[in-house]
Amino acid sequence: ALPFGLSSAPRVFTKVLAVLVATLRVVPVRLQCYLDDILIMSSTVSQARVNTKLTSQILRNHGFSINWSKSQLSPSTRLSHLGAIIDTIENKVFLSTERKSSIRTLVDSIRHSKRIPLADLSKL
Repeated sequence: ALPFGLSSAPRVFTKVLAVLVATLRVVPVRLQCYLDDILIMSSTVSQARVNTKLTSQILRNHGFSINWSKSQLSPSTRLSHLGAIIDTIENKVFLSTERKSSIRTLVDSIRHSKRIPLADLSKL
């Protein structure tokens, strides 16, 4: 049970995950986390496989479940992460088509509104 109900869940989740991420970084595994999205960065394909296996083992050993269908387990030089396309060959990061479309829709909605909710502005 959480002390303040579900409202504290993201903070508690992040705090618990931060301890495991710190442990992995000592190995060293290069990770980037945002809530439950984890990006593992490696300089070689073999190291990427080792780091992915180790990360998934540690997470599962501590009670985390991994949605394998939403996971990209094979090393890649181009992938989608948090609405961005990361291309390590061209050294570029750019917005996915879906993300661009959602931003355009939100901007159009805001432009035609007399009152703009703060929550809508924060989505930009």
